[in-house]
Amino acid sequence: MATSGTYSWAPNRAQVKQDALEMVGGDVYGETDAAVNASADSSLNGLIKALNVNKTDIQVIVKSTIETVNGTASYALPTGAIGVDSVYITVNENGYPLTPLTKDQYYGKGLKAATGRPSEFYHDRQANLVYLYPVPDSAYTVTYGKISQFQDMTEDEQNFDFPAAAIEMLTFGLAHRLSMKRSGMAISEKDSLEKQFEKAKRRYEVGNYDYTKGQTSTSSMVV
Repeated sequence: MATSGTYSWAPNRAQVKQDALEMVGGDVYGETDAAVNASADSSLNGLIKALNVNKTDIQVIVKSTIETVNGTASYALPTGAIGVDSVYITVNENGYPLTPLTKDQYYGKGLKAATGRPSEFYHDRQANLVYLYPVPDSAYTVTYGKISQFQDMTEDEQNFDFPAAAIEMLTFGLAHRLSMKRSGMAISEKDSLEKQFEKAKRRYEVGNYDYTKGQTSTSSMVV
């Protein structure tokens, strides 16, 4: 028999939830209890938020730009951004990297109002703002890697904001979280699911790390 010739398999929330529920003793024909389904949905979104701790995941880094304004130091990042990576400024078609500053370093600058071509930046994560230093003296294009949150799952028919390579990790992760809610499961079973999740998570992280073998992390990574 010929192979399928397709590469588009992408299970939705209902399918991943079903697999995870089966791992903790759920009915293979599907869970019909609305409370159990709601509990699984909540656990899944909690897992997705927790996975954003790994900000080196290439799947969440999107090339983005800021168009500077003469005399304006701060710029708002898009909704969902939780970090910036590899910031550089373009001048006459040449790119110049910007050096990241800590909060203390930025606010310790004696002449924050000084203008010129920006060479440094500070990312205020609480305000979701990027401050450029010196303050731009002209219109420049600043390019950066926007580190984004993974999107929530709100409907069973939705696909994940992850590549198919993450499905194993998501399934074992959800199964482990569900097992913690089931008093009838043995500790050894819960521990086994946790170990399987950690293994799957590690495989995913290695396969989706932003730097290929032989490369080193950028000095401008800000998390």
